[in-house]
Amino acid sequence: MGYGMRVAIVGATGQLGHSLCSAFADWDVTPLGSADCDVADYETVMSTMYACGPDLIVNAGAMTAVDACESEIDRAFAVNAIGPRNLALAANALGADLVHVSSDYVFEGTAGRPYDEWDEPWPLGVYGRSKLGGEREVQTIRPASYVVRTAVLISTQAPNFALSILRAADGDSKLQVVSDQVGSPTYAPHAAAAIRRLAVSGRYGLYHVAGTGSCSRADLARELLGAAGHDASRVEDVTTELMVAAYPAPRPANSALDCRAWRLHGWEPLPTWQEGVRDLLADLARQQPVTPEQPLPNADTARAEPPRVRVSEDLDVTDGSDAPDAPPPRAASPAGREQEPR
Repeated sequence: MGYGMRVAIVGATGQLGHSLCSAFADWDVTPLGSADCDVADYETVMSTMYACGPDLIVNAGAMTAVDACESEIDRAFAVNAIGPRNLALAANALGADLVHVSSDYVFEGTAGRPYDEWDEPWPLGVYGRSKLGGEREVQTIRPASYVVRTAVLISTQAPNFALSILRAADGDSKLQVVSDQVGSPTYAPHAAAAIRRLAVSGRYGLYHVAGTGSCSRADLARELLGAAGHDASRVEDVTTELMVAAYPAPRPANSALDCRAWRLHGWEPLPTWQEGVRDLLADLARQQPVTPEQPLPNADTARAEPPRVRVSEDLDVTDGSDAPDAPPPRAASPAGREQEPR
């Protein structure tokens, strides 16, 4: 596969979908948001795919509202399991290749080490169960396919955890962030470039595609603030238990991913999660005009005890249809780095 081929990108309105459209820019791209193609409806999927006639289907769409999945179980399985089933059937009918994007939440998080592709999934909640269901549908119906698990996606496209942290950085609040959930933060353009490489390889199978390394949500927040020139000490560690009332769905304590299959094929590992943070900040700075520095607080303000804001947002957003669009935050220049393309 290569230049001039046709690709249908499902979930194109989300942060990974947006990056995939850029990664496949030299192809004939058909971007499909949830309003363009209801993946849970077989007839709609078939008619849409026959109309665009893709050589490759990339499914980056999902119901990613983890807590809502616990109460909207049928909808979660319709989108996250039946949707991939329908896309796999369409790929069979068209003779198209298929990439399906899944999640680190298929694991229970008790291994005490990063999970590789040969670890047994054991999801804790409805979201993880439905995503595992989608994997199995694709692997059963379209064995010649690529199933890609990624994790903790961040990008310049709202909503995502990184933008929530950077937006909160403009205030003076203490930011309370969970410190007992560990994952592998992944910059969406890095994941999209890896998926592009995988999709033209012909090496079908299951792959973990995530930023190299792992960290807690609180450590990610501190890295974001520090790299953007803000005070990283504003981040306060809190436990998941403190967040249960607002975010009731169970979440794995450690869902860090080991990209073993990717590595064993001889491909270069994805950039580290810290590099992903810096690339995110550089891209934000390029997108927005330079603004004056915020004035320092006066003495009275500095003496006052700042309020506390709890920051907890689902980190595995693919299709952004679950949440309204929000403007990106103003990003300070990453400390000690020029704002030039890599």
